[in-house]
Amino acid sequence: MSEADDLSALLELIYDSAVDPGRWTVALGAASHFVGGIAAGIYIKDAAGRTGELRYQADGISDRDIARYFDEYVKVDPTTIRHYFLSVGEMASTTDLIPYEEFAESRFYREWAAPLGLVDHLSALLDKDQTSISLFGIFRDRARGLVDDEMKRRMRLVVPHVRRSVMIGGLLERRTVARDALARTLDALRAAVFLLDAKGGIRHANVAGLAMLGGDGPVREVNGHLAGLESELHRSGPDRPEGIFEPLTGRDGKPYLVQVLPLGGPNRLAGDAAVAVFVQPTSLPVPAAPEAIAKAYRLTPTELRTLLAVAEIGGVAQVAEALGIAETTVKFHLRGVFAKTGSTRQSDLVKLVAGFSGP
Repeated sequence: MSEADDLSALLELIYDSAVDPGRWTVALGAASHFVGGIAAGIYIKDAAGRTGELRYQADGISDRDIARYFDEYVKVDPTTIRHYFLSVGEMASTTDLIPYEEFAESRFYREWAAPLGLVDHLSALLDKDQTSISLFGIFRDRARGLVDDEMKRRMRLVVPHVRRSVMIGGLLERRTVARDALARTLDALRAAVFLLDAKGGIRHANVAGLAMLGGDGPVREVNGHLAGLESELHRSGPDRPEGIFEPLTGRDGKPYLVQVLPLGGPNRLAGDAAVAVFVQPTSLPVPAAPEAIAKAYRLTPTELRTLLAVAEIGGVAQVAEALGIAETTVKFHLRGVFAKTGSTRQSDLVKLVAGFSGP
């Protein structure tokens, strides 16, 4: 199999684990193999109390040795405090955190890591609060040697999806434990939210979603299934795990923004939530502080007006008419906006403004 095929299969396992935590062992084993390690785990450390807890792991280190680490050696692990200063999503090997000579002389290495044949560890920060951190880590042994650039490259392909799956998994776990609280949270969103099973069946819709189904928006309910987004749902999957964020025209002729977020692989049981769909009008309210957008991306006043007009109105011709300027002028300022925001499509700009407007 090619690297792309291996990655696609791995991402399917990772997203399956979001709704079926029992699959994390398989997913982490596959991640360790893909990245180039001997063992992988998702764990929590408390930097202040020097304590920790393993949430999920793949085979490679015995339960006894893991227990020894969290019972005793997490307190003397010289990387524990340093991990806390990583940014969310940031990766670091042992040598990124501490000179290897110093690490090799530590009690932690001499008494715990070295006897197990472990020589290095590549970790990524998944989340953090005031004192604790959540990490995804993969170990290297003597045969594989220290973490190299190729391992880091492959790790970068995996980390965002592990983090997203962990976050989704937490959401779905809370849904099981506190369904009413989650429903209230979803109902507070301006966007219509639909949780679908693998066949497109509607498992849950928030208040905005129910209202949209009863109106002339881009979606409707047909025999318990969400209709109107067939092409978007078809394009979502492990090959596009970041989800789709595209404009769509409703039956009322108005533009909408649609995001499809896969929650599991194609073999997900029909009774489980496999896809989350977010739909909202692109006629977004003007941000309370548009100057925040201008400051964040160093936009000129004209570029800011162009950005907001594109998010509110749509195409170049319509924006030119609304602003009373030539289409060539709109295109000129739009190129500046694209360059400064790092965007490539008008739908990216809609998403950008949506982020400043709130859900």
